[in-house]
Parts: sequence; C-alpha cells; structure tokens
Amino acid sequence: MLDLQFECVELNIETPTEYFGRFVFKPLDFGEGITIGNMLRRVLLNGLPGLSIIGVRIAGVNHEFSAIPGVREDILELILNLKQVIFKTESRETCFGRLKVQGPAIVTASSLQLPQYFEIVNPYSYLATISDNSILELEIKIDWGKGYTLAKDQKIEGPVDFLAIDSIFMPITKTNYFVEPFSSEIIVTKEQLILDIWTNGSITPQEALSQAANILIQWLEPIKNIDTNLKESKKKIETQKESQQKIEIQTEETKDILLENLKLSSRSYNALKRENINSLNDLQNYSLTKLKKIKNFGKKSFQEVQNLLKNQYGIILK
Repeated sequence: MLDLQFECVELNIETPTEYFGRFVFKPLDFGEGITIGNMLRRVLLNGLPGLSIIGVRIAGVNHEFSAIPGVREDILELILNLKQVIFKTESRETCFGRLKVQGPAIVTASSLQLPQYFEIVNPYSYLATISDNSILELEIKIDWGKGYTLAKDQKIEGPVDFLAIDSIFMPITKTNYFVEPFSSEIIVTKEQLILDIWTNGSITPQEALSQAANILIQWLEPIKNIDTNLKESKKKIETQKESQQKIEIQTEETKDILLENLKLSSRSYNALKRENINSLNDLQNYSLTKLKKIKNFGKKSFQEVQNLLKNQYGIILK
C-alpha cells in the first residue's frame, strides 16, 4: 500500500435524523478495497455504541397491556413512539428522563425533561395524544449499548415497576461501500474505496468513521507485538529441539551398550540374560510389569536395574 489518501468528498444533513457522508480511500492495491470496506462496514453497523431508552414506567400502569385514561394510544403504541426518540450526549452515564403533560394536548419528545447534558435530536417526534384533561406522566431510563437488545435481556436496576423495552442502540442507519479502478499520471492499476455512511443524527459520519477505525485498531493492537512473541517462542522451540537432539544422541550412544558392561550383580545379570536381554537397548524396551515377571528376578534386582537406568542413563521404565 502506498501513502493512503483519505478525504470526505460529500457531507449532507438531509434531515435532523439523517446525516450522510461519503469518504474516499486511495490508492489501494487490488483486493485491499474490499478488505478495508468490509471491516469498516461491519464495525459501523454492529460495533459502535449508541443511546436508547431501555425502560419506561407510566403512572397508573402495571403492565404493557394496560390502557392509559384519556390517551388515544395504548401502552404498546406509546412504547413504539418512545423508541423513535434519538438522544445525543457526551456523557457515558445512564440517564433518567421525565414527562408530565395535562391534556388536551399533543405530546412530543420535546416534553421530556432531561439533564442539561442530554439533547434530543428529534424533539418534534410524536409520542401521544391526550384527548381530555387527563395527565400523562411517565419516566424513562436511557442507557448506552451496542446493536439490538430484546426487552427480556435488559438489565434494569432500580424501581421494579419499570417496563423493559426492546432497544436499538445503533447510530448508523445504513452504510455501503464500493470499489473502483484508480489511476493517475504516476500510478496505474490501483483501486479506490468509496464508503457511504448514514447516521441517525446522534453522531456525524466523520465521528462514526473515526470510532470504527479506533475500534479496529484496538482489536488489532495486540497483534503488533506478535514478532517479539514469535522470537521468544522460536527460542523456546530451538532450546527444546537442542535438548531433544542431545537426548537422541545419548540414546544412540547408549543403546548398543552390552549387558556385560552395565555392572549389574550376578543374580540380576543371569536373570536378564536368560530372558535374552543382551543390551541396554533390549532392557529399556521392557515395561516395569514385564520386568517384574522375569523368573528369579526379585525386588532387589528390580530396584537395582531401575536405579541403574535412571541414575546413569536417564531412562525411566514405565
């Protein structure tokens, strides 16, 4: 890869909840465009953190199939409308928001009372209609997450009367990439990557791309030291190999030693000789069980042979 040129060639705010950015990466060798594009796309769609309502409690309501007096929407419809509200903040803390509206009124997201450091991207998002002078009072819990979380998997701490809801944390609504041939006066037969990013307005496309790149760097950072780790592993392997070679050399040198040269007692020597054991190589091929079964080969002889093999030749019978 030559010196990579990167630029944002297009940036539009189409609506408060739809930001669009187009980015170009060039020059790239053939195959690099699809590799980089695929990695970035996957992280953008599934790896970026986002804000979402994870739970709601409504005054006078005990379960999601209850009706709210004076409110046109039922609980499920109200929850669906709440899920459309998009939040923005620099804080990474969990937040609670409250709403209390007396009708008749059309209730929008702007009626939510939030901490000063929280911003509603779409304040005019519709929530409910109160048809009489009834009061709609509710509290929401907002938290960070990634991807999509079902209500049954939500971990809501605090009051037990919070209704857990399905949450979409993804700030990226859509992303595409495509690869084109690239050439200049200096460079030919290269390619360029064009990456399109749409966000929900909680972050800009530039911020989204920066976050995705940093996530990839964090994932791959440990591999940077793989060369050092490989060198250490190689040293260990070489040391083990040398030790094994020494053992093999010793084995080759000792396997042809005759039984007469092992300096065994006459009783042990005669018992082994009758078994047609004529060398150290023959002896080390015997198991302990087989050795014990040799006629006239008692405990003393057994212990003598074991000690001799272990202490002088490093051989341990099994």
